[in-house]
Amino acid sequence: MKIYLFLVILCVTTGNLLFGQKIITGTITDAKTGQPIGSVNLSTEKGKATTATNQNGQFSITINRMPATIKFTHIAYESNSVIISKFPGEPLEIMLEPKVKSIKEVVIEGGKYNQVLRRENFYVSDYEFDQDKMWVVGYADKSILKPQLILLDLNGNIIEKMPAEGRTKLFKDALGWVHLMDAKSMVSVEFKDQEIKIGEPRDFTGWEQNLFDLQLVLGKNGIFKWVYNNGIYVEYVVVNFSDSVAIPTVIHQSYDRGKFGSAAPAKTFRHGSIPDIPSAPWGFGYDPNANVPFINRAFEQIDYRPIVTHLYRYRNNFLIFEDRGCNLYKYDLTFMNPEKLNIVVPKNSKNPDLLQDPVSGGLYLYYTLSGYAYLASIDPFTGATQYTRKMENFLWIDQLKVYNNRVWFKQQGTSGSAMMNLYSTDLTGN
Repeated sequence: MKIYLFLVILCVTTGNLLFGQKIITGTITDAKTGQPIGSVNLSTEKGKATTATNQNGQFSITINRMPATIKFTHIAYESNSVIISKFPGEPLEIMLEPKVKSIKEVVIEGGKYNQVLRRENFYVSDYEFDQDKMWVVGYADKSILKPQLILLDLNGNIIEKMPAEGRTKLFKDALGWVHLMDAKSMVSVEFKDQEIKIGEPRDFTGWEQNLFDLQLVLGKNGIFKWVYNNGIYVEYVVVNFSDSVAIPTVIHQSYDRGKFGSAAPAKTFRHGSIPDIPSAPWGFGYDPNANVPFINRAFEQIDYRPIVTHLYRYRNNFLIFEDRGCNLYKYDLTFMNPEKLNIVVPKNSKNPDLLQDPVSGGLYLYYTLSGYAYLASIDPFTGATQYTRKMENFLWIDQLKVYNNRVWFKQQGTSGSAMMNLYSTDLTGN
């Protein structure tokens, strides 16, 4: 009899416990933009239940008793908490405020720099990565009469080298092939059977120009970047290679959104030549309030400079960067419903550009400030800055790239005898 009563009490207790469990659902969005936030961590008191939102900002969490406190945390947003005193009749709608942080507060300084080709009297003109190797082209003995192509491992050890036959530029296409170029033609290069193989020269006509425009290959589709003649309007288009007649589909239009209200005026804008006038505007008797065409046209030539854009893929998203306004647009695989990510750069910074490490997929914002270069790690999902690397001891560096979690760049010394060489350093300064 006692055993029977014990079982009855156990069943009633368990039934009440199961009845008390509730599943709370909802969506978390950005308080500024209204966009859903993925990867938000949810936890109840003392971490008894934990989960995270999906890429659409949706969540589902089980609580055992009420009232219950649910805490929401994300690296790029201020934390928030809600108290659930009774079961809500509909999904919750939670908004998080973006964190506002100064990039200067997380600057990493110092660190060790490695010089490539240390024992070689070599002037580096260009370089490109090829899996676990690196192609470098330039001039042996700093002589323009001795163009040379060198293949290195990522530690800077020379694998092979050969004359470059006057070509001192490198280009890596969307298919991963590396080409050696001059002003009119290019040849493919590869390391095969323990030696450098050079392809047949090809002129810059026909498919070669399309090769420069091709950004990504996705099965039967290719994404092309078309820069219009004025340089301030760019289109990204998708082309199906299997179609007998390729019909491009425009997926994104890039232009200076601060100067043009829409894509149409940016697309049709044309630069004009500076007109002849009787006297220079800074000469004697010049009226600064007069409507002098010279001033308008000269300002136009300077202010409407080419826009810099890049397309990258990160996991299941495409990212398109525009240096005007430092805009970053995130698309899904169908290129629908773009989300604009907010990238914050310091005041008075110049030449912003976005780089991607092909090995890790990480994104890095490059800019210059007071003559120094900075590289900020960017969260691909929010656009928030994670840390910033200051390139100390090097002014006016050139061709900065990120590869295999290291920063690579060219640097010319200030003295006339110094040669242009290649350096690398760890992203975190170690």
